[in-house]
Amino acid sequence: MTTGPTSVLETPPTAGRWSCSLTFPITGIISLLGLFWNGTVLWLLAFRIKRSAFSVYILNLAGADFTFLCCQLFFVLTDILTNSSDASLLTLHFKVEWYFYFTFPIAKLLAPIAFSSYAMDMSLLAAICTEHCLSVLCPIWYRLHRPKHLSTIVCVLLWTKSLLVCTLTGNTCRFLFRDYSEQACYNLTVVSAVLILFLVSVMCVSSLTLFLRVQCLSQRHHPTKVYIIILLTVLMFLLCGLPFGMYWLLLDWWHQTILQSLSLPYYLTDILSCMNSCINPIIYFFVGSFRQRKKRESLRVILQRAVGDEAEVNMRKESSHTDTMELFV
Repeated sequence: MTTGPTSVLETPPTAGRWSCSLTFPITGIISLLGLFWNGTVLWLLAFRIKRSAFSVYILNLAGADFTFLCCQLFFVLTDILTNSSDASLLTLHFKVEWYFYFTFPIAKLLAPIAFSSYAMDMSLLAAICTEHCLSVLCPIWYRLHRPKHLSTIVCVLLWTKSLLVCTLTGNTCRFLFRDYSEQACYNLTVVSAVLILFLVSVMCVSSLTLFLRVQCLSQRHHPTKVYIIILLTVLMFLLCGLPFGMYWLLLDWWHQTILQSLSLPYYLTDILSCMNSCINPIIYFFVGSFRQRKKRESLRVILQRAVGDEAEVNMRKESSHTDTMELFV
């Protein structure tokens, strides 16, 4: 794939101009709304709500979504300012030879940051599903052996892993300052593909196990809000977030064949990825306010009900009830 100002500024076809005139505003509006909603979640969880094991994960998830949307908004503005209306060249906004990158080279870090945030989103969902699956399947062992600061430790390790892999990949695949290395880029892309496959597999198996377990327990009492949030966020990621990662893996490997004539799918994956990062706060506030008799409540109360201590107390009660039932079986 070649990059350069001349290729980006070529006169686009009518179909490309029409697609861009429609998708650029949609992506920009979704990104702005997502920044506002995720910013609200970040503010409440960081300064207004007492931390819990689950809220630490949600805080980092909101941070990853906020960062990803910031990068997406920058890339949309880049496409508009460089007149990148040709759908076949739209993906070049990550490594386009634009004068802005020569004036401010630090801006080249935005591409690895965007992919790191996307990878962090996926990693956090896999970690959340795995931990809560263990809490349901092995409640006694989980309560006795879970480290106090496990959530914080896991988030630090996942951020380090995501930043390291995406930065190394970006540096060898011509997103940063190093010259393009085909073999190194291919090797690191394979590593990224394996990580994505592993995380998606863990996420699907854990969430499916959690769903089946909750279905069994729901015959005796309603599932907690935590479980509903986990299942909905995983479902939204599989529907809206996963196509973005799959498209870029295919683009790195087969851009000369299978993706050469595909232009509209990139627009869709771009919009869907923004929707995935935008919809999570809506899920939190919807689940937190569901089946509540009070008509007017602050966002802080609603969010704390969804991801705060009350959810953990309910989870422990549910686990204790399950333990008691298993002893009598």
